[in-house]
Amino acid sequence: MNFLSKAKQSAIKNKTCILRAGFDIQNKNETLRLEATLPTLNLLLKNDAKIIIIAHRGRPKKTYSLGKKVKANKDETLAVTLPYFKKNLKTQITLVSDFNLKTLKEKIKKSKPKTIFLLENIRLIKGEEKADPKLGKALSELGDFYINDDFAAAHRSNSSITEIPKHIPSYAGLLLEAEINALRRATSKPKKPFVVIVGGAKVPEKISVVGKLLPTAQTFLIGGIVATTFLKAKNLDIGKSKFDKEMIQAAQTLEKSKKIILPADYVVHNDEIQDIGPGAIKIFSTEIKKASTILWNGPMGHFEDKRFRKGSEMIARAIAKSKAFSLIGGGETTELIRELKLQKKVGFLSTGGGAMLTYLGGGAMPALEALG
Repeated sequence: MNFLSKAKQSAIKNKTCILRAGFDIQNKNETLRLEATLPTLNLLLKNDAKIIIIAHRGRPKKTYSLGKKVKANKDETLAVTLPYFKKNLKTQITLVSDFNLKTLKEKIKKSKPKTIFLLENIRLIKGEEKADPKLGKALSELGDFYINDDFAAAHRSNSSITEIPKHIPSYAGLLLEAEINALRRATSKPKKPFVVIVGGAKVPEKISVVGKLLPTAQTFLIGGIVATTFLKAKNLDIGKSKFDKEMIQAAQTLEKSKKIILPADYVVHNDEIQDIGPGAIKIFSTEIKKASTILWNGPMGHFEDKRFRKGSEMIARAIAKSKAFSLIGGGETTELIRELKLQKKVGFLSTGGGAMLTYLGGGAMPALEALG
């Protein structure tokens, strides 16, 4: 795999770059992914490159043929990113909704170095999510080289992810490289004790991660719907709490391991488990204090409700106090870390939740494969 950090200056200086970026955010206040893209953008600008950013946001229902002008609604448009970049980037970004690539090529050709074009949500174009090779070829003709800096979509096989690299020189961006390095540090001969913390939903993916890391990690701290699924697998009463019926058998196999620690107590409301209790917080915090490597994905409970966020907050603070290297991923989890202003006290905040789980679970990562 070629990395932007190791690219020769002659390969990027005064050239046109196609940058696949991770701008899939819910609102303008969600800035982790935008902030994480700045180092790559600034390096390209420093080398007088022209930049064409390709990104997506959400899953649009209506799609358009290539060559047409697209209409994105408020939940789809990438215009939501512009206020952040206006404030944090010296160069203005031009949003392009017209996918007439012939016209766009002329605009790029006539533009000055350091010009940035942001194509409107690429998922509005037919064929993107089906990895249409023709679309990938057409997009590749917009630039001289390609950079993928979208770790959050690295487990997707889309035209702008897997097809463009087939036609022009391609590199992993600074963010993608940092994500890979953090994951390797946490999983390839991690310093022991290695503590894995999983919570929230996405039970199949997280149980897969537990199974994959069972030989490597010393302790697994389980919360959220993952925990209620394990409890149900043990035939314990969970009231009306949510659990994943399809994962009961897998949980029954894994719960036999002494490495897996389920919450000792819970906060229950309306016959549903909403958070881990004070006993569980104490036990989990003690295990975190012992750790040399920590991996966390998913909150301990229904943390969106302030009444049920204590468990997740206390786990976050325990990790921040720890001297261990910590890798934290998942939108809800990283959002909590930033809300508590703990981002400078943890090791690495991943921009990808699903991609992180896929990587850790040993699943396919088409973006990385496409880059060689």
